[in-house]
Amino acid sequence: MEGALPPVYPRPDIASFGRMAPLFRRMRDPVAGPIAILRDNIWLEKILPKSVLLPLDKKEIAAYRAPFPTPESRRPILEMIQSAPIGGKPVDVTAALDAAAGWWRETDMPKLFLYARPGRLLPKRLAVWATENLKNVKIGYVGRGVHFLPETSPRRIARHIDKWLLAGAAR
Repeated sequence: MEGALPPVYPRPDIASFGRMAPLFRRMRDPVAGPIAILRDNIWLEKILPKSVLLPLDKKEIAAYRAPFPTPESRRPILEMIQSAPIGGKPVDVTAALDAAAGWWRETDMPKLFLYARPGRLLPKRLAVWATENLKNVKIGYVGRGVHFLPETSPRRIARHIDKWLLAGAAR
């Protein structure tokens, strides 16, 4: 559900982000990235609200902000963005994701792939890709959503997980 599943990551280059490329270029820049993420809090103030379909109310926004009240507390967000595997860098993250992708392709462990429309990272076409490239995958549509799907479709997600578990997928 909107995770770093291949073929979404590793990415060949920043240009592969399409219209989001300038934003990712800025956030990964050694000077502009810390300003945007640590000082300006762009991830929580701009990206999060645009990554859900339903507006977040003041209480929900406050809950997201609570763990990140200071620039220093936002460092994990900066590190997450700067460690996304793009263009083969960082090398260790790219290698780890490549290894995980190989394991996902080979393991018979049950997998549940939930997607939304339009979705940002994992739309329906990648759910279909998962059924064609991974073993033992069930897919489920959770309705309209962008990136933070639990904010838009928590009950649909829960129903899919319940159904999947009750069907014995986790055995």
